[in-house]
Amino acid sequence: MDASMLAQLQAGLAQRDQLIAQLLEKVSAIELQTKATNANPSPEGSNKVPTNSGKPQTKSGATQKKSKKAGKKKAQDPPAAKPQASSKPPTNLGSSKKTPVKQRARSATPASASKKSPLQMVKQDHPAGFEMTKEAFYVHIKVLWGLVKKRAVPSTPSADQVSSFYQRFSSTDQINSAIEQGPRLVALDTIQTLKEARQERTKLGKHMMHISDFNIRYVHTSLSQLGLSAWIPNLDEQPDSLYNEAHKICAIRTFRQLVVGGAYKYMNINNVYLDDFNLLKQAYDHYVHYLLANVLKKEKKEQGKHKNDEERKVLQTARERLRDKRYKFAINNNFPKRYTTIIKSIQAHSDDEYYPSKNVYIVKKLPFRSRAANIFFTRLDDVMKRSALEEGKRDQGRRRIQVQDAPMTLFPKAPKGMPLDFYDAEWYNSKLPAQRQDLANIDVVAFLKNPNDSLRFKDAAEKMGDKRFSEERWDEATKEYNLDFRIHEETESGSENDDDGDGTSIDLEHTSGGEDEEEEEDDDEQDDDVQMREGCSRDVDENYEEYDDEGETRLAHYGKGTYNGGLADSEWNAWQ
Repeated sequence: MDASMLAQLQAGLAQRDQLIAQLLEKVSAIELQTKATNANPSPEGSNKVPTNSGKPQTKSGATQKKSKKAGKKKAQDPPAAKPQASSKPPTNLGSSKKTPVKQRARSATPASASKKSPLQMVKQDHPAGFEMTKEAFYVHIKVLWGLVKKRAVPSTPSADQVSSFYQRFSSTDQINSAIEQGPRLVALDTIQTLKEARQERTKLGKHMMHISDFNIRYVHTSLSQLGLSAWIPNLDEQPDSLYNEAHKICAIRTFRQLVVGGAYKYMNINNVYLDDFNLLKQAYDHYVHYLLANVLKKEKKEQGKHKNDEERKVLQTARERLRDKRYKFAINNNFPKRYTTIIKSIQAHSDDEYYPSKNVYIVKKLPFRSRAANIFFTRLDDVMKRSALEEGKRDQGRRRIQVQDAPMTLFPKAPKGMPLDFYDAEWYNSKLPAQRQDLANIDVVAFLKNPNDSLRFKDAAEKMGDKRFSEERWDEATKEYNLDFRIHEETESGSENDDDGDGTSIDLEHTSGGEDEEEEEDDDEQDDDVQMREGCSRDVDENYEEYDDEGETRLAHYGKGTYNGGLADSEWNAWQ
């Protein structure tokens, strides 16, 4: 090897050494930065980089290994040409940190990840004090659209209105110019929006509004200038279509005018946000093209879906309030745990339905709830009502009654983990063994032999602890339940005669049969008695909110005196 070639090789190696030294300096700087980061942890993730071996390895260690491999390759690499060597380190070495794929996905997630649509407006998007202004704006949109009735479904525009609009307008500038100073394209008396509005206070839901004749005329003029006979956005088009943009502009302009005119002065509007057009546009898109568009979408798939969903929400809220009221009373009065376990579950409580003709709420049937559980809740309502009267409180509870022909509940899902006698035996036995085993707490029972005595604490059994009560009542309370999945531990007794019992004997010669005669006499007395009741059983007074099954009357007979057998007053008199 000649001297020139050797010198050239040495020069190349020297340049490589220089690059390695500079690389090590970079590594040292990264290590210092890592220590500082560890002292003040960042939520973006750790400085560990996954390796093929599965063990975490620091970036500095990974870089050092690379530098060692580069040093070992010095003897193996062919001589490098001078043009390929550079005295400057690569510019991308400092940015060689690779973020793991999962970490990169997390960092790319937007802060408002709860949004389901870019049109949605979540609470984080609301500035402080905007809530009441937003509510008033939503009420204004309902009024324009004619959605003044509860659970109203948004309507769709006619094809003639949409086509005639596009024949007149082709740009947003034309729309703004028409609203500012354009002629009336539609006669005011043909406009349907706010046609039935009057100059008086009107209640829409929980809000009050006062729309004057001047306000109505302003809205009609704006619609007439746009050639619209009714304010009806087209939810089948894109939110930014020209037709929908015209409705958005009209809604915002008329809202600002009606606020100034005092239409929504009862809603405590913050006037600061009336000039924030971007915020009002976001609120408009959220309400019209997200919320109401979803309502219309559901209604197209299943007619009446929106109404049913809204009714379920109202009934569920009523159930929750009823549960909270009962559970609070139970806790404050130290009810046994077997009672509070049942009362605590929302699914254990019934919903109801209002009948205007009778001015009462009918308790709907829960198919899974036993007769004893129904009577227990009736007794609970009675005790709560009496307690409120004794404390001088006004009873704010609604009048709820049970009838034989009550409608079925909208919430048929049964709660799990309840005492066994909470469930109706016939309903429970119809389930599969695995379902029965998973459904109830079969080792616990909760109700007295006579559930009408519940919460009177006259029965000694009701004063027992939960464990002892279940031991005393379990055999009798579970007779009707199919527990074939239960594993019985059979013990062999040394006696071959199973008739020994408890060691006592019965003298058949000295039995008088007196007890049997007394029972027969009692039965005869019950058959001869005719008891008057006002839609309830003999144990229930007129203050009951719910009636037990024995006292259930038919809805047609509610409010009339009835006798045993279900005869009303007039029917009984006619029979007599």
